Amino acid sequence: MPDLENFFGDRRAREIARHITPDLSPEYEVIDIGANDCRVTEKVARQVGSIIPVDILDTGRNKTGLELTIYDGKTLPFPEASFDAALLTFVLHHAVDPAALFDEAKRVIRPDGRIVVIEDTPASPLQRALWEVIHERQHKRDSKLLEAHDIKTAEGWQQFFQQHRMRAVRVERFRNMWISNGFYSHTAFVVEHDPTAT
Repeated sequence: MPDLENFFGDRRAREIARHITPDLSPEYEVIDIGANDCRVTEKVARQVGSIIPVDILDTGRNKTGLELTIYDGKTLPFPEASFDAALLTFVLHHAVDPAALFDEAKRVIRPDGRIVVIEDTPASPLQRALWEVIHERQHKRDSKLLEAHDIKTAEGWQQFFQQHRMRAVRVERFRNMWISNGFYSHTAFVVEHDPTAT
């Protein structure tokens, strides 16, 4: 009997990675923050120089062979300017303090580095309602899944980046059957330091 959970999880990871890898160079050193089962990390690893997955807990679902680094959720265990890019894929809306998490990602990238953010961005009241129902059910079904705290529109996330003296240099809105059954929108942002910020 086919392992459907593994099949769908792998397909979902491939679809997410497809929206990440075009913005990463083959020589990049990357950190994947909130890597969970490391499926996305594994897909991205094929396209970059190196990648380190980190998370605040080990759910026991990492079957990739990649070593997951566990940290305290406050300070990433790496010096400033350690990476060319940081990934935050469907992570910020789970953070109790998304601003602090984003600042940590910003701290560990190099001055010419970038942060790739993918977030759920419901584009209508109906999509927002569907998002809330789906996430509530996911949280009840899976106690290891962190509760969602902060959801924004695509415009709201861009304002968030600007408040942190960064800017989105690429914004891609999409809906995907493999990620959310196409019920609501997602947005991929490539975020870099804003040289005009004061």
